[in-house]
Amino acid sequence: MSFPLTSDIRFEFAARGEKLPAVELHWRAGEVKVQIEEKYGDPDKDGKLVAPKPGKAGTLLHRKQGDYLVQRGSHDSHSLVYPRKQMVEFKEAMGLKPPKLNHFESFVQACLGNGTTESPFGISGELTQVLNLA
Repeated sequence: MSFPLTSDIRFEFAARGEKLPAVELHWRAGEVKVQIEEKYGDPDKDGKLVAPKPGKAGTLLHRKQGDYLVQRGSHDSHSLVYPRKQMVEFKEAMGLKPPKLNHFESFVQACLGNGTTESPFGISGELTQVLNLA
């Protein structure tokens, strides 16, 4: 078995009915240098927007509207929303709390029949299938 050390893949999925709009997926993996735009940053002490610095692993998600960016951590890391003031608003509006178990503990407990994983296989399995197509 072999796999690429890096990849840069774009998918376009058509709309599926009225509730599921068209989606564009841009997947980059491997040694990829990512720059996040200043508009997703928070003001420094002088009021100038400072772009966030992405971590070494994880996923960046954004909507075409460009009003916020979500950085999904890798495995057992938590997600961040930029700008951070948007994250505070989401947490308050949705009553979000951190998961009780990390990624690995969640998986083991689900295998033992104690609940489900925090990241459902119904989503991760389909994403893996799509990326394997590339």
